Amino acid sequence: MASFAMFAQNKPKPTKIPARRDSIEFCQPNSEKVYIILHGDEYKHFQTTTDGFVIKKNKKGYICYAKQTCCGTIKASNRIARNICLRTKFDNRYLKRIQNNPNLYIYKKS
Repeated sequence: MASFAMFAQNKPKPTKIPARRDSIEFCQPNSEKVYIILHGDEYKHFQTTTDGFVIKKNKKGYICYAKQTCCGTIKASNRIARNICLRTKFDNRYLKRIQNNPNLYIYKKS
């Protein structure tokens, strides 16, 4: 019992290591590739597209653009995230609507 107490006291504390800041290639279930960026640390973290739109993984495993519910929570929308060069006019119209929400669009600083 004493050895367990010593182990619990010597437990390493999280170091708040920041997430990788370069883009990571993610393969969607339909084999389409999308580049994402990780933000935050082990306590608070989220992902965005390379141009700053917040994304979430849906139940089917797709990375989707995020939406904000009426309660204020952020969840995956039904619109699958794509790289900028592969976006349709419908994707761009949707993103234009959400880019004014600071919870869904992170402005990239140059």
